[in-house]
Amino acid sequence: MVALALGGAACTTGGGDECDTAVTVEPVVIRGGGAPTADLDLQARAVDGGKPVAGLVLEFRLGWPPEGGAVVGSADTGADGVARLHVDDYLRATPVQGMDFTAMGRYQAEVSAFQTSEEVGRSVCVRGGQASFRYEP
Repeated sequence: MVALALGGAACTTGGGDECDTAVTVEPVVIRGGGAPTADLDLQARAVDGGKPVAGLVLEFRLGWPPEGGAVVGSADTGADGVARLHVDDYLRATPVQGMDFTAMGRYQAEVSAFQTSEEVGRSVCVRGGQASFRYEP
């Protein structure tokens, strides 16, 4: 059974069993240093009973209603249970297509509906969790 707890929310997929797998994110501050763009670096950790969970595809979303937001990418958890997302020149000091990154205050990581492991993909349920996000151009 794989179960997820994201930001305190939990769900199970195997009857009455308890949730033992958690996906967590930490607060992020990205400083642009006055450059017109800045790289986006986010990470999330998946553990089950204190042990890393490798092979999960996690999606990262920047922003949250009512401030808007979008999926910015996905990354697989490695042997250490950590998924690391890096996107070059993603953040901008001025709004682009309605996205004002300086106004966004949260991000989340959740298990993607698209998994590379057939067994994991069948057994995972998803609830979003979040952490604070701040971009300082």
